[in-house]
Amino acid sequence: MNHFDYDSSERSFEKVKQSFVKAPKPYFWSAMFGYLVAILSTIVVMTIFNHGQPALLYLVPGCIGAVLLCGFVRREVKEVWEYNETEEMEELYVETKKMFKAD
Repeated sequence: MNHFDYDSSERSFEKVKQSFVKAPKPYFWSAMFGYLVAILSTIVVMTIFNHGQPALLYLVPGCIGAVLLCGFVRREVKEVWEYNETEEMEELYVETKKMFKAD
């Protein structure tokens, strides 16, 4: 869900900051939780076996798994899997270009 009012002409820092702070961030927090669990798993395995392991062995599945689990719970797995920011970045580029040409 997009919480930023793109139709508004006001682009002050405070307005954008308020929109960002108010917006829920379930995928960010699920990725942070997955990261924390994966790091703790890495430390536990390293301590038990007394042998270093590559942290990415646990971090990648932990973060991706947590985000996919969040998408599953929210019934948004298809949107998460097919996410592509190219179109959004192109729209942002055009909008930014218009703003600077107006000055």
